[in-house]
Amino acid sequence: MSNLKWKPFVGKNYQNSEKKMLLIGESHYIYDTKESQVSANSKEFTQKVVDELAIKQWKTKSPFFQNINKLFLGAESNTNKFWSEVAFYNFIQRPMRDAIKEKPSKSDFDNAWVTLIDVLVELKPKVCLFLGNSASNRMEKALRNEGRVEHGKLRYISKVGSNWFKKVELNIEGDTIQCLFIKHPSAYFSIKKWRDELSKDHEYLFNLDSVE
Repeated sequence: MSNLKWKPFVGKNYQNSEKKMLLIGESHYIYDTKESQVSANSKEFTQKVVDELAIKQWKTKSPFFQNINKLFLGAESNTNKFWSEVAFYNFIQRPMRDAIKEKPSKSDFDNAWVTLIDVLVELKPKVCLFLGNSASNRMEKALRNEGRVEHGKLRYISKVGSNWFKKVELNIEGDTIQCLFIKHPSAYFSIKKWRDELSKDHEYLFNLDSVE
């Protein structure tokens, strides 16, 4: 994974976890300050963000990590245990400028899919939960000429509010990976509705199964 701008966060018990779940965020946003830009140039930036915002629960204007914790933990507060069992990767491998509300381009998504394959080969997750479904729109085009991976048809399972819950299976080096796409867990994210939807066929995702 030497070509990554940011290395993924990998919990200390991830390899021993029954679910081996890789959470995939979409973008990192940075401010137009020297401190923010210097921080984003570190390969450990994603790991630092997870430690501060997800595990230590530092408050920010975005409820992204707060909603992830509530989705999986409910009223529980054992963020250390949950995050020790999962991995987290940032899909778009370049920073977005918060000042102009920058959004990833089509080429950003296409490049990100190819780079993701390197991460999947290394981490070998059983399931990838995409925290935002924009990446699914470019999957087939991005992977058309990627010889390392085979994929099934992207399935639109059900609508939760105005957003589709989608699924697709990837096969990499003989391993099958279930990819799930949900609404970006920021504003107007219904924790109960999405937990109910995921629990229908994927209740195991909510089990804490390793020993600290």
